Amino acid sequence: MPDFSRLPEFAAETIGWPFRLGGRGGRGVDCWGLVLHLMARCGLDLPDFGSPKDWGTRAEAIIAKWQAYSIEVPVSEVRCGDALFFLACGATGPNHIAVAIDRKRMVQATQALGVHIAPIQQHPLSPLKLWAAVRARADLENVA
Repeated sequence: MPDFSRLPEFAAETIGWPFRLGGRGGRGVDCWGLVLHLMARCGLDLPDFGSPKDWGTRAEAIIAKWQAYSIEVPVSEVRCGDALFFLACGATGPNHIAVAIDRKRMVQATQALGVHIAPIQQHPLSPLKLWAAVRARADLENVA
């Protein structure tokens, strides 16, 4: 069973890691590599679906695979450990993912800033638009 109680601590250890498309470790990560790393540190091993930037027409199929591991939750109920899918740059399907570290903040890896903390609710002019928030099914038993 995953334990997300230390996720903010694990996220803090990754701040400043460089962005590297396809990267899966401290020498550089893309957004999916960061999610894989943090979820594994919390005890949830997910399959590697590849970089969201490469999902393209496969995005819907990949999101469908996510449903085996998670359920969608309203943005108002986001909590630490929830995965956040975004549409970026006018995409028609999700092409960016981050992890909530609390109700208002997330950790993400972007080309411009590498791994960093950002608000979940992006500025209205931001190219990122929140598409969905999902919670690991294995963690559903812990919902109060």
